[in-house]
Amino acid sequence: CDAVLAEMLRCDPVASRAYVEARVRPYAGEDGHDRIRLLGLLGRREEATTVFELVARGAAPQPDAWAALAYADPDRAIPALREGLREARRSDPDGSFDGGVRLAQALAAIGRVSEAKAAWAEIPDRVLDLEALVEKTALR
Repeated sequence: CDAVLAEMLRCDPVASRAYVEARVRPYAGEDGHDRIRLLGLLGRREEATTVFELVARGAAPQPDAWAALAYADPDRAIPALREGLREARRSDPDGSFDGGVRLAQALAAIGRVSEAKAAWAEIPDRVLDLEALVEKTALR
């Protein structure tokens, strides 16, 4: 499962890299977001971008897809997440928190901690699930 492999890399990239590399199979249309994230963590930017394009084909990419792409192409993903958040806030200020969470998570994942803290600060704790609340608290 790509999500498990990606988490192994995130937790201990040195110890897990060879194990993870040996288990990555060709993309077969399963959960694209996890595959994009995994390929980004492995430094396989072109492959991650290709899967992103496949996932996004025919529709505007969702915040989860952009957040996954941040691991491989933050210069493309972060502005797209910011723009998506601006659009969501214009159309539904109270319902735009999901995009804010994805932006904060992506910024934290690529090491832009001060920007991640600022993004988390705009999201009230009451709208976060437990996992997101833990992530937000860990950056304080």
